[in-house]
Amino acid sequence: MPPTYDFECQACGFEDEESLSSTEVSKIIRCPECSETRYMRIWKKMPGLTKASFISSKTTKRARDMDIHRKIANLEILEGNTPHKNRPEIVKEINILKKI
Repeated sequence: MPPTYDFECQACGFEDEESLSSTEVSKIIRCPECSETRYMRIWKKMPGLTKASFISSKTTKRARDMDIHRKIANLEILEGNTPHKNRPEIVKEINILKKI
């Protein structure tokens, strides 16, 4: 029996599971609801410590840390280009992010 994958239509939002072989997963599949070709494989957060549960880049600690560092860097650039009287607000936001 082939593995089951989660799919979602980007046009109508219909979600379903499909049992497909690994070679069929990359093929274009039409949405059973609206027949659009934007029926794409999605990654859902799975319970337990499985490899698939770490796929979502928004949930990994490293991804969150990188996102915070990126925000801090952008704020520091903004601070350098901001008039002196408006800088305290930006510095306050940077300090909040550094504490996370």
